[in-house]
Amino acid sequence: MKILLVNPYLTNATYNESSAPLGLLSLISYVREQIPTCKIDLVDLVALSRGNICQTPRGNRFGPNDAEIRHLVSDLNPDVIGVSCMFTSFADDSYELTNLLRKIFPGAFIVMGGAHVSYEADSVLKNSNVDAVVLKEGEITFVELLRAISSGRAIDKIKGIAFKEPGTEKFVHTLPRPNHRNLDDFPRPAYDLHDFNFYSKSIIKGQLLKGNRIGFLFTSRGCPYDCVFCSTKIMWTRVWRAQSAERVFSDIKYLVEEFGVDEFIFNDDSFIVDHARIDKLCDLIIQEDLKINIHIQAGLTVWLLSENLLKKMVRAGLY
Repeated sequence: MKILLVNPYLTNATYNESSAPLGLLSLISYVREQIPTCKIDLVDLVALSRGNICQTPRGNRFGPNDAEIRHLVSDLNPDVIGVSCMFTSFADDSYELTNLLRKIFPGAFIVMGGAHVSYEADSVLKNSNVDAVVLKEGEITFVELLRAISSGRAIDKIKGIAFKEPGTEKFVHTLPRPNHRNLDDFPRPAYDLHDFNFYSKSIIKGQLLKGNRIGFLFTSRGCPYDCVFCSTKIMWTRVWRAQSAERVFSDIKYLVEEFGVDEFIFNDDSFIVDHARIDKLCDLIIQEDLKINIHIQAGLTVWLLSENLLKKMVRAGLY
């Protein structure tokens, strides 16, 4: 089976809004582990912009134009196409892209996933050429969906998806999938397919960071709090789950040694819920004498901080 995963372009955005497609990279690594016979291609349209702005009827696009996209993907002939749709403000980009991909590959099964999709599944199915959407946490659901498609089985028993019933306008939502408890069970994202050069330059250009080569990490999922402005509680529920300190340190060391990363951006929604985890992680970094910089992109929850923990985090590289 051939799979094409696409990180959509961004229209009327700035490079401050570009971020590593960790969701797609995580899907790839899990599919590689569970179905090693699959051939997976990643096309990151944001990274392929290389700083060039494409003029479109909807505005300035950070990413290739439609003709360039056709050229990029035309020889891939995927059986399944997955498109990310993380933010509501860029949902039209994902809709537009799936419509283009349907024209190029009329026989492919097109799936969409991400935060926006998890809130607006029916709207996604109505406004795009999508066969099914993966709701919330995607790794296990996506693998089950691939297995069903490859064997010709019905998909209505797969937990955590929505789809349009063939021949009707009815939208079907299957039973929800419980979040996987132990995040250490998932392999690290497929960083070998990540464009470190592009994202390091684009992020540094938009922010005043110390490092030269950026590595992105997402070490926990969810947040126990109930802030009125935040959608995290819908995406992950208010159950907070995290990788162990040892697992996070292993990924940090891997990125330092394999890719020369010296700046780590943590994308966690709530990084320091567990003080003991962060304390242990800092000890491991300090003991190994890793010369790294740490940036918490979503910020630090001020009421969870203590002076001692903050001092240790600074010793480990936080600034």
